[in-house]
Amino acid sequence: GAAADIGTRLASALPQGFASAAQLTARDPAPPLDAAELQKAINDALAKTPLLFEGPDATLSDSATPALDALAALLPRGRGAHFEIIGYVGGPGIEEVNRGLAKQRARAVIDRLTAFGVDPANLAPVGVAGQAQGGAAIEVVAK
Repeated sequence: GAAADIGTRLASALPQGFASAAQLTARDPAPPLDAAELQKAINDALAKTPLLFEGPDATLSDSATPALDALAALLPRGRGAHFEIIGYVGGPGIEEVNRGLAKQRARAVIDRLTAFGVDPANLAPVGVAGQAQGGAAIEVVAK
């Protein structure tokens, strides 16, 4: 999924009259991780590149692609693990509306991870009205 996304973005960013040929290959699968190692790797990946959204809706920012790519590589390493993708929306507003937006953001992350090849059966969206610890908009928890 990431290779197709990169190829499409590269082609659309070139000036008129230019062409591109991108050749991307996948790495060999990494060994499985136990639950603690996996959660630490997920937290580290999101700390380096947080998942950000464009404005006050559920549209992921282009800057989210590296974090999504890292998650798409990590999540399958938790053989048999299920993951909660938790969206947080804090601040003023109606709690029910904030919770709904938070869940929409979690679903947007799931949609992108699914496009990158992650099995959607292992992903559950959760919306929380309130700020996550550390101010993150999205948290991924291995269950």
